[in-house]
Amino acid sequence: MPLSMLIFCEIVNQSLVQYRLDPYNGPYTAAAYDMMQSLIKNTPEANTFYGPQRNMLPVDRFMNENVFCAMAEWAFLPNDIATVLEIYKEYFHHTEWPNLPIEVEYVKCDDNYMSPWNSNKMKGGPVEYLVKVNTMWFFSKTYRDLNNLGKSKTRSRKQQEIIRNQIEVHAEGLWNQLKEKNICFKAHWGKINFTTPEDVQQLYEWDMFKHYIQPQMMNDYFKQRLPKDL
Repeated sequence: MPLSMLIFCEIVNQSLVQYRLDPYNGPYTAAAYDMMQSLIKNTPEANTFYGPQRNMLPVDRFMNENVFCAMAEWAFLPNDIATVLEIYKEYFHHTEWPNLPIEVEYVKCDDNYMSPWNSNKMKGGPVEYLVKVNTMWFFSKTYRDLNNLGKSKTRSRKQQEIIRNQIEVHAEGLWNQLKEKNICFKAHWGKINFTTPEDVQQLYEWDMFKHYIQPQMMNDYFKQRLPKDL
C-alpha cells in the first residue's frame, strides 16, 4: 500500500478514536478529511513521486479488506473541462460528500464503436483527446460501535448496500447537474454511470455495433442501458 494511503487510513483511524466519528457513515465531510487536507496544505515542500501511475494513485486495487472504493469515470470534451470542474466543485461544496480529490486525466480518442473514448458522435467532436474526471468514494466494511465502548463491528451486507446506494444517489445528482448544464460526456462502462438508451443512440456508434450483440450475453445492466432495437 502506498505511503499516502497508509497516512490516510491512519487519519481515519484517529478520527474514529479521538473524535468518535465514522467518516463513511453519511454524506458529510468528517474530521479525517479535514485533517488530511490540512496536512497536505501545510506541507512546506512539494512532494515528488516516481514510478508507475498505478502505484501512486489511491485506486481501489490498494484497498485492504476493510475498505471499499466506488468510482465514477466520465469523459468530457477539452473545451468544456473548465466549466465541468466548476460544476464538480460547486456540487461537492453543497453536498459535502467525503471524496478524495478527483483525478483528471487526458485520454487519446479511439474509433471503437462503444468506447467511452470515441468522440465521433459527441456534440463538438470528433476531437483528438478527451478529458476524464475520476471521482472516488471510500467506505469501510467496519465501524466503531459508540454504544458498545467503541468496539469494532463489521457492517452487514444490507448496511453496505445502503451506503453504496447513498453513493449512487450522490453520483446521480452530479450526473443530472451536468445534463442540466447541457454538458456532453460519456461514462466508463465498468464504473458508476447512469447511461440511458437515448445516450447510447446519441453518443455511440450503436447502429454499427448492435449487429454483434449476442442476446445470451445480455444482463440486467445492459438491458437498462442499451436501446431495444436489437
